[in-house]
Formats: sequence, C-alpha cells, structure tokens
Amino acid sequence: MAKLIVLMLASGLFFSVGLIAGQRLSSSNETTHERGTTRSQSVRYSGSSGTAFRTADVDVASTVDNSNLHSLVSSTSVLPAEDLASTERTGPASEVQLQQGATGAQRASILKLIQQRFPDTDAAVAEIWADTYAEMDLDEVTFILEQKHRISSGLGAAVTLPPNNSVAAIPESLKSTPEPAVSSAIRIVETNLSSAYALGFCRMAVFPEASSQSGVAVTATGEEPEPTSFRCFQPGPLIPSPIATHVALSKSDSSMFCLENNRVTRRGDFQLLTDRRLGIITSHGEFAAVESTPIPEDAVRIRITMNGTIQYQIAEGEVRESGRISVCTMNNFSELQSADGMIFEMMNPDDGIIHGDAAGLLVTHCLEQSNVDRIYENSLLQHLKSQLLTSY
Repeated sequence: MAKLIVLMLASGLFFSVGLIAGQRLSSSNETTHERGTTRSQSVRYSGSSGTAFRTADVDVASTVDNSNLHSLVSSTSVLPAEDLASTERTGPASEVQLQQGATGAQRASILKLIQQRFPDTDAAVAEIWADTYAEMDLDEVTFILEQKHRISSGLGAAVTLPPNNSVAAIPESLKSTPEPAVSSAIRIVETNLSSAYALGFCRMAVFPEASSQSGVAVTATGEEPEPTSFRCFQPGPLIPSPIATHVALSKSDSSMFCLENNRVTRRGDFQLLTDRRLGIITSHGEFAAVESTPIPEDAVRIRITMNGTIQYQIAEGEVRESGRISVCTMNNFSELQSADGMIFEMMNPDDGIIHGDAAGLLVTHCLEQSNVDRIYENSLLQHLKSQLLTSY
C-alpha cells in the first residue's frame, strides 16, 4: 500500500514538471514566431526599394532560419535587376538626353530657316551654321539670318574651312604676330562698348565664328581669313524725353530719319542748328533734316508732331510750320557707309524710300538708345581676348 502511494506521488510530480516544461516551450515558440513576423513585416515595408531590401537581408539571415528566410524573400516585392538598372539610369543622364534632344530640335529649326531664306545653300555649309548657333535663342538666329539676307544673296560659309578639313601649317613668320581676324573682331567689340551710350548708335555684330579659327593665321591658299561682321540696325531701347523736338522711330529696323546729302540716322535728338533748321549734331558736324526749313529767332514752343511736322509759335500765339522730319524705309543696307555708327551715307539715293507722312512711324518725346547689349559685348570681348592669348 505504501509503495502504491509513493508511485502515485512520483507520477504526479513528473506530470507537473512535464506540463510546466511544455507551457514554457510553447511560450518560447510563440515569442520566436512573433519576432520573425515582426521582422518580416519590417523588411516588406523597406523592400519597396531595392537598396533598402538588400540592407535588410543581413538582419533577416542572422535571426531567421533558412526555411523562414526563403518564404520571406518569396513573399516580398523586389525589383528585378533590369528594373534596378533602369532606375539608376534616371537622373542626370536623363537630363543630358533631354538637352541633346533640345539641341537636335534647335538644329532642325535652324536648318529649316536656312532653307527658307537661302534655298541654294550647300548642305555642308548649312550644317556648319546649325552647329554654330545650336545653343542660341531661335529669335536671335532668325534675326541674324535676316540681316545676312539683306547684305548678301548667299549664305556663304560660316567658318573658313581649309580643304579636306585639314589645318594648314602656320608659317614661322606669323607665329609672333597677333591673329588678324580675332584682333579685328576685338576692335569692333571695343568700339561697340565705347559707343554704348550714344543715342541711335547701331552696333557692329560680330559672328562667333570670327574667332573659331584663332589658331590658324592663314588658310590653305595663304590668304588671311576675314572676320564675318555686319552693321546691326535692330532698334535699341526707348527712353522718355521732356524735350518736344526729341523723337524716336517706332519698332522697325528698316526705318531711318532722312538728313541732307543722302544721309540717314536712327538718332532722334533733333535741335536747332546754326542755320536755325532742325537737325542732329555729332562730333563729326551738323546734319540738317532734309525737309526742315529755318525757324525764326522769335519762335517759341518748337516741337515735332506725331506725323513729323515741325511746328512753332510766334509772339502772337499763332502756330506755324517749318517743314518736317521725314522718315524713309531702307531697302538696301549693304551700301550704307558710316564713320561713327550713327550717321550713315547712302551710296545710292534710291536705297531709301521717303514716306509722305510719318504718322505711325514716330514716337514723340522719346529717344532711342544704342542697340548695344553691354553684358553680351563684354562677355564676347573676354572670349575673343582669351582666344587671342591662346592662339599660339
């Protein structure tokens, strides 16, 4: 009987120990499962990025067995290798591709403009022009081509290229002398800057290709290349003036004021000359308006009306006229000659057509400044000087 009681007590004790051990094991498994689930959820969230998922792989592998890791990886969204490569390619490289596309579109537009204005242009020459101005504003390119069309029936080579695109050898005698084309271009730009504040001054436009071969003093034929430039008659900015004899031309680069002796100008600060007519005074002398007549000495309130008529009042208050300021439309700029960029002489009087009435062509109480862009000209000057310094 006693043995039976001892056996029963021992059985109960072993049963209790087994039960407690089983509960602890179950609790431990649940905790491990919860930890694995939490880690899995964390990796799934960061797995939206290929880089973040690859960083999380190390933590998962150290805490989860291989079977759990396999199911974890298979259930997580991962970018394929080719998609990752595609993602890494976006950014700066894509921006470069966009810029290249924009440059290609610009070249196509320039080639179209050339075809419209110079249909007989050689394809190679057109390509050179398109490359030269590929990064310039299209409106500026259009303006340059329009000016070129006015002074020449053909486009001509934008850059002087030796035969077979081979650079000619520079004679030793020329290596110590400045490169003529760049030196000439520098003088032109310096003149533009020195006249930037002169009313009605028309700048000389220098093509960028004037210095494109600064390192080549002569062509294959031994002739020095000429700089490509032309006088630009694009209107300058208008500024108000309180003086009644000051007028400006409306925004038209083909209009000019008519002066005596076949001279024209865009400068409009008309004033009384020595002979009492209205005209322009510069360092080169006096230039009377071609249809102005002498104004009496007792005249007051002299003014130019909106249609160009010159008016004044006498002592009694009567308003009288003294000729007019005439405006002409130029149909040929190639023959205009000027010593100062403000007063131009027509070699052929028929190059300018005088309007019978200047209404709509004038802006009263206003003056036109020079068309020199000082920021651009200064930048161009620095560029040309750097080309000259590195020529040899």
